[in-house]
Amino acid sequence: MIFREVIGQFFQPFADSADGGRDGSFYGEWRSHPGAMSEIPPGTGAFVIQCKHTNRDSTVTAASLRDEFAKVPRLVQANLCETYILVSNARLSGNAEEAIVNRLRKLGVKYPLVLGGRWLNQTIAANPRLRMLVPHTYGLGDLSQIIDGRAYAQSRAFLNYLSDDLSTFVATRGYYRATESLSAENFVLLLGEPAVGKSAIAAALAVAAIDNWGCNVVLAGSAIEAVEHWNPYEPNQFFWIDDAFGSVRHERGMTDEWCRRLPKIMAAASMGAKFVLTSRDYIYKEARRYLKEYSYPRFREGKVVVSVEDLDYVSRQQILYNHLRMGDQPPRFLSWIKPHLEVAASVEPFRPEAARRLGSSRFTQGLCITRRPVQEFMADPGSFLRDVYAGMERSHIGALALVYMAVNLPSPIHLSDFQSAALTRIGCSSASALQSLSQLEGTFLRYGSSDSDGGADCWSFRHPTLREGFAALMAEDPTMLDLFIEGIQDASGLSRLDALNGKSVGTLVRIPPKLYPRLSEILCQIRPTTQDHRSWSQYCRFLAYRCSDGFLTLHMARDWSLVEVLLKIRPILALSPEVDVLARLRTAGILDEHTRHRALKEIKRITEEFPDGSWFDSPDFRLLMDPGELMAISLSARRSIIPRLGEILRDWSDRAPQDGDATSHYRPLCESFYAFQELMRSDDSAVWELEKALRAIDEISRPEKFKNQQFLTQSGVLHSPNEEDLHPGSVASRSTFDDL
Repeated sequence: MIFREVIGQFFQPFADSADGGRDGSFYGEWRSHPGAMSEIPPGTGAFVIQCKHTNRDSTVTAASLRDEFAKVPRLVQANLCETYILVSNARLSGNAEEAIVNRLRKLGVKYPLVLGGRWLNQTIAANPRLRMLVPHTYGLGDLSQIIDGRAYAQSRAFLNYLSDDLSTFVATRGYYRATESLSAENFVLLLGEPAVGKSAIAAALAVAAIDNWGCNVVLAGSAIEAVEHWNPYEPNQFFWIDDAFGSVRHERGMTDEWCRRLPKIMAAASMGAKFVLTSRDYIYKEARRYLKEYSYPRFREGKVVVSVEDLDYVSRQQILYNHLRMGDQPPRFLSWIKPHLEVAASVEPFRPEAARRLGSSRFTQGLCITRRPVQEFMADPGSFLRDVYAGMERSHIGALALVYMAVNLPSPIHLSDFQSAALTRIGCSSASALQSLSQLEGTFLRYGSSDSDGGADCWSFRHPTLREGFAALMAEDPTMLDLFIEGIQDASGLSRLDALNGKSVGTLVRIPPKLYPRLSEILCQIRPTTQDHRSWSQYCRFLAYRCSDGFLTLHMARDWSLVEVLLKIRPILALSPEVDVLARLRTAGILDEHTRHRALKEIKRITEEFPDGSWFDSPDFRLLMDPGELMAISLSARRSIIPRLGEILRDWSDRAPQDGDATSHYRPLCESFYAFQELMRSDDSAVWELEKALRAIDEISRPEKFKNQQFLTQSGVLHSPNEEDLHPGSVASRSTFDDL
């Protein structure tokens, strides 16, 4: 970015790995634009740019560049390097610069140039456009140096308060689209779901406007305040209006204010004032009906409306890195979590707020630092969705409750007596709830055909996590407990309740014994098939961990056919929900010895055919087996895995779904390999073979939009056409998280 913006030349950047001593190159006639740095000699030739970055407070010396010097002769001999530009963020002394330049000349470089950290800092400080394109640099120093005396006192105090947020900010596609709209139209509306970074982008735009255009920032709470503070004789004003049409729900009064004052707002924009508005997308969707977009083509043509949710994989990685780097997590936490960050960046949906919480020790107390819990921490939005739901209008809550109770609410809608009574208890009318369905479409709800309902049009939650978050809201009201139970239409609803008869496990809803018969009836009705792995696991986990002996006895008497399903145990065993339930039945005194021995026979067969080590320390197996039985099966499994890794990987690859979730397919295998690494940690060769297998799985299972073109060889080990064989200690490519 600096070379293109400041030096004024296009150059070709290379990949992090196998760059041959060149981070970038330029061929041809060097022509600097006016104001560009003059240290570069004019002429025609080959230019090499090499960057040396360090996270330490250090000084660059000739001794520290030994590896780079070793690559220079080959570049010179190949006519790739007449001019060699070395840039480092480390300090550079005069003596060191002289020694480095002399060494480069001896190696055949005609025009050496060495630039240190002070040059980088001065270059960034002198170039407003560069700072706007790379906004997190605003967090490097005192914002008062940028704000100077030009901004209002209110903005100075607020933007200094935002310095920590700016230091973790990542310029995403949404940010660049917003800068384009702001530059061209002086107006931008940032849209997105809660916690996707709208306000962070607005803050970065505010600082960039101060720096690049010399704007005075006004933090306005409404259209009225924006118009009141607009000064026609002071064109360089920047107005930031957060939650322009309501904070957690649409506020018709605020939208009406915009309707009445939008002509003045557009007049101010045409005279040079800049406006940044933010809004949650579901709020704006309701507000736009009242904005008379036909009168303001900018809205209708989409020139100024920017969705901020489209995050590419590189941006996701950088967001994670910044929050972990700038957070308060101890070094040991960072070391433990590093192997799981590539997967964490791939979760859907990805929310920057979840990354921020991962970097804060306050939110990660008790978090198990293994792949699955970290992935679930990033993917589960329930912790902040409850706040969103809690602030909604009652009519919106009623609409969501109708969909929640029906799972798929068919259209046209004919409310039952139970549904009407439920809306009354929520505190809204049937008419207002039905009207709110369309206002929530596309954000919380989806309207369209449903395969499960024979293709009929129906209303459903747009994403399962939205439904689960709403279930948490409903469960917080004890008076609506029976409504909550009746709303359990699939296994996902079981994650919010227990039937432990007073034993606390931290769940939201505890079902009293008097409701056990009805809950058992519902469980029989919603029992999923084993092919629906997620739902089946949720169902089994409920029976294994959140049921009292009394409830299990009652339920198994009603549904003993469940045992035959449980005996069809599948690998990987540590993730087998069937074993969890069987062990729980044994502790409750319900499982007979004949059935238990059938289960042990199936477990032994699995360990002889599959690489399964993740269950060795599982307490459930210790409950299901006697010590001798456990030891015999464990030793047999450990002896069988290493010689067959290639065969195992090819087999799992052949069985991977073509259009399904590859990550879910490979997750059990990964969990097993991690466990074997721990069991065999004294055997370096075995540990490294397992590590290569895990890397292969990571590349295979990565979502297609983030995957490089790589494949499995006949040996089952990942190979890339441009990648050298990996060995312990070697470096194939640079990860964003390497220096955490």
